[in-house]
Amino acid sequence: MAKFQSGQSGNPQGRKIGSSNKHSYLVKLLEPHAEMIILKTVELALLGDPNALRLCLERLIPKATDRPTVKLPDLSTTPIDEWPSVLMQALAGQEINPANLTQLMSLLEYAKQNQAKEQMTEELRQKMEEIIKKNQREY
Repeated sequence: MAKFQSGQSGNPQGRKIGSSNKHSYLVKLLEPHAEMIILKTVELALLGDPNALRLCLERLIPKATDRPTVKLPDLSTTPIDEWPSVLMQALAGQEINPANLTQLMSLLEYAKQNQAKEQMTEELRQKMEEIIKKNQREY
C-alpha cells in the first residue's frame, strides 16, 4: 500500500521560507577562508600534489569539447553515393573534425536506408500495378 497518493506531494506547503540547503551553509562557512584555501591549493599543486594540480588545471584550461566547425561541405547537390568521399576530403582538409564526420556518416546511413525503402516501395508499387493490370486483362 502506497504511503502517499499518486500525484500529491508529501509536503504540500514546501520548504519553510528562509531555510537554507547544505550547499549554502557550506559556502557561508568556507567563504571567509576562500583566499587562504585557494593559496594553499596552489601551493600544494606547485609541490606536486596530483589532486591539487588537477583542481588548478581544471580552472585554468577549459575542458576540451568537440565543437562543430563552421565550414561544412554542401551535400545538398551531391549524390548520396559520393558523400563518403566528400566527407573524407573535408576531414583531410580539416574543415570538419572526426566527431562531425561520425555524425554526418550516421546521417548518410539514415539517408541511404530511407532511399532504399523508397526504392523498394516504388518497385513494389510497380509490381502491384503490373499484377493488377495482368489480372484485369484475364477477366
